Amino acid sequence: MISIITVCYNAKTDLSKTMDSIAKQVGNIQVEVIVIDGGSTDGSQYMLEQKYRHIVSKFISEKDKGIYDAMNKGIKQAHNEWIYFLNAGDVFANTDAVSNISQLIENGGEYNFIHAPYISDGVTHTSAELSLQYLSAHMINHQSILYRKELFDEELYDTSYRFCADYAHLLNSWAKIKAVKANFVIANFDSTGISSSEHNKKRMWEERIRAVWSSSLPVSSKIVLSKRAAIAYPYHYLKGLISSNEKR
Repeated sequence: MISIITVCYNAKTDLSKTMDSIAKQVGNIQVEVIVIDGGSTDGSQYMLEQKYRHIVSKFISEKDKGIYDAMNKGIKQAHNEWIYFLNAGDVFANTDAVSNISQLIENGGEYNFIHAPYISDGVTHTSAELSLQYLSAHMINHQSILYRKELFDEELYDTSYRFCADYAHLLNSWAKIKAVKANFVIANFDSTGISSSEHNKKRMWEERIRAVWSSSLPVSSKIVLSKRAAIAYPYHYLKGLISSNEKR
């Protein structure tokens, strides 16, 4: 039913935390666990073999071109109908998370995209209903999204993006998205990742702008999606310049 994909690189402690969380979910529920490692040298592979062999369905350890390349490798290995990304350091919010997801899926429906609240730094974040207006200023964290695998049949993540390939993929798939919002929390998100760093905000807004204007959406939709960027990008650009000058 669900393929859980975890990507990691030299994050043994974080990976162990994530695997422990997954282990508490796996019961009679059909779950496939795929770990894509970027060629770690910190003993991650040995730890997986010793402690988590019973839950890991597929493990690949080799150099990659970044997080989205690793996520693409995981997608290609997935055999189940639904895909969920829970990367090293992220954990499920509670032991019922996968059970709740499974019940939602089993209840039926034509949706192919499930999004749900998530926890970050102790605070529960709930997204609005999925809309272009919402996406003009936000992105739904992949730790709170389940994708039906068919959404990746025509296009995987574009690895030319460092931060926003998931945003670009969502816009490019917009015409096919049939979303449903879950009323339960799925994951506790590790906010120390590169996409959460203030230092990277300017680059992220550059990538968001590129994703919007290279998408196949109509111009009217691209204008809606660009409204926040027209303010946010100059702000972070100037903030970066001031910060650079202060360091000199």
